[in-house]
Amino acid sequence: MEKNKTIRAVSLRNQLVIADQCNVADSFWVRLKGLMGVKKLEEGTGLFFPKCSSVHTWFMSIPIDLIFLGNEEESRSTDGGVYSVVHVVEQARPWSLLPFGSLRAKHVLEVPAGTVKRSQVQRGDLLCIK
Repeated sequence: MEKNKTIRAVSLRNQLVIADQCNVADSFWVRLKGLMGVKKLEEGTGLFFPKCSSVHTWFMSIPIDLIFLGNEEESRSTDGGVYSVVHVVEQARPWSLLPFGSLRAKHVLEVPAGTVKRSQVQRGDLLCIK
């Protein structure tokens, strides 16, 4: 079985680490399962959905923070891509009836609830994903 690809996400505004062991949902099955069945999401972990503009929290048992990212900006770093934060949802509750999303989003980062507040992520910030 192939090991999951992971990424690291860092805010360029304050250099705080958003996630340093974030799995990439780059296959059909990983995207389908998402965080369903996860009972606890450790700080520094999460799930990155490339080429995705909305997510749902059906069948989930924990609240999460959602960071919606736009297109890759002109690279300011040789280490990874730089993406703008276009929308943020804090404490998205399990079993929400409507999906969370943004028409401007191209990617979604799902992280433990409280991460957005701790790392002070806000709309307009730039994140380095590598």
